[in-house]
Amino acid sequence: MIDNPADFYTDDFTVTATFNGGDLEGIFDKQYVEVGGIESRRPVFRCLTVTVNEGDPITINGDNYSIVNTEPNGHGELLMILQNA
Repeated sequence: MIDNPADFYTDDFTVTATFNGGDLEGIFDKQYVEVGGIESRRPVFRCLTVTVNEGDPITINGDNYSIVNTEPNGHGELLMILQNA
């Protein structure tokens, strides 16, 4: 178990996103989801907790996304659910 969430964000896993005019380190992934028997993947970005609003733009690997939802984990991390902008 990692005592400090910041220790998980190393160069091996992280990418740098552009958010609110600055750089934000985190882990970009395509998370598996199933809705009504239909399987798909959705873009997500996990980072240390920051203040975000639904609809905020974020750029990752040169691609533009909008934040559609967030899921804080209660341990200092935030999962941003994204959609292509």
